[in-house]
Amino acid sequence: MKIKLLISSVLLITSILFGSCQQQSEFDRTMDDVINPYRFSMLEWEIRTLTAEIEQVIFSDDDYDINHSDFVVDFFALLEEISSLEFQILYYRDQIDTVEMSQLQKELQTMKLERDSKKKYIEKILERQIRDTLKELDLYLYNDITGLNIPFPPVNFSLESPPHLLIVSPRDSIYRMKEIILLQDLSIDEIEYIESEIESLGYSSIVLRVGGMATFPSFVTNNSSLEFTISTAVEEWFHQYLFFKPTGFLYALNLLKIYDDNSISTINETVAGIVSDEIASLIYQKYYASSLNVNNYMLTADNGFDYYEEMRNIRLTVDSYLANGEVEKAEAYMEQKRLYILSQGYYIRRLNQAYFAFYGTYASSPSSVNPIGDMLWDLRNRSDNVTDFVKLTSGIKTLDDLHNLYENY
Repeated sequence: MKIKLLISSVLLITSILFGSCQQQSEFDRTMDDVINPYRFSMLEWEIRTLTAEIEQVIFSDDDYDINHSDFVVDFFALLEEISSLEFQILYYRDQIDTVEMSQLQKELQTMKLERDSKKKYIEKILERQIRDTLKELDLYLYNDITGLNIPFPPVNFSLESPPHLLIVSPRDSIYRMKEIILLQDLSIDEIEYIESEIESLGYSSIVLRVGGMATFPSFVTNNSSLEFTISTAVEEWFHQYLFFKPTGFLYALNLLKIYDDNSISTINETVAGIVSDEIASLIYQKYYASSLNVNNYMLTADNGFDYYEEMRNIRLTVDSYLANGEVEKAEAYMEQKRLYILSQGYYIRRLNQAYFAFYGTYASSPSSVNPIGDMLWDLRNRSDNVTDFVKLTSGIKTLDDLHNLYENY
């Protein structure tokens, strides 16, 4: 518990100190008028969460059976029912009479109460499964940080709705100019208001619901599949792990605008994605393969439509338009392609420069045309195992370091 409190305190104090030292530009001040009512307070959340952590340590007997996989499977079946019912209420609200809508709302509330009553138990089972797997892979920092036989960083996450994230990009190029954490509960009207106000200032913007955040404890979304949840929990833990390595520490400095090298963000996010997916697959196979079918993540429709290939081609075309100064043509093209992708069964609410600025950081994502992803995947394939890959890549400080590894390993 002391280790957990130490991590959270360090991260919290760092964010407060650096946040208070940053000078605001004119654009920042103008934007603040729009987004201040919707800002998420990390300080308030950390205080509330740390209080709950202390209470749990004092009053909990920590009796969580790692083999209760059926209980976990049932919980995620409940989450799927909740998502289905929420979809009904949201998209068919104009076609449902008042009495039936009231009944659906009550049913949804009952399901959510059941979810919340089981949430903590599910978190602890998954945490122990992840923790045991990390021990088997020898991926903790026992001697590096604590000098004690204590797993570090500890695996700790909260299954709840993460905050929204506002991404701002210039219109004439694609990069993450601003990232601001917004409230967990935003309506679609509020989201579209924020986006339109930012765009009236001459920038591209998008508000996204992220799957997780590497706070402590980590946010992990409570409305996704078991596979995605495990992968996200591992990824957010791995970001905490990397914080104590050169790659992750420089990434943190980059987020705080102290270290200016966007390639380190791409390297960090891509390594984290590769590692978390592989570890999550090991956990899923060990504890859940007999209960559930392993999904294939390849997004290829029955009609032969290849989502990955389509997104890469769109990004290349947009880059070409922007390089030639054809901003309006690029934006019209993205909207045309968004509607086409929708006709193929893939919903993207908003496709613009800010969308690509966010997802392009993950060089292994379909929206990225960054060669960093190919180099890192090749290094993973050349490594004997995931642990060796982590040791190899966690010391990367610059893009030149990556190139040297790629050429000489």
